[in-house]
Amino acid sequence: MTKQDDPLYRRWSRMVNESSNVCTEWKFVDNFITWALDNGYKKGMYVFRIDENKNYGPDNCRISTRDEWLNTRKKH
Repeated sequence: MTKQDDPLYRRWSRMVNESSNVCTEWKFVDNFITWALDNGYKKGMYVFRIDENKNYGPDNCRISTRDEWLNTRKKH
């Protein structure tokens, strides 16, 4: 599998290309992937910001299923 085939790599790439709101630590893909795996990422799960007005970073992101993410968005 190439990096481009890895869902976490693709998520990281979109995150850093679409937003200037990425913490310094996560500008390096290996740091982001390590965080995601250490925090329960599995295939089919998502990484999202808890507060969309704050940076992408370990203290403002979480791992969840799509349904959990959608339910969280409905509450705000």
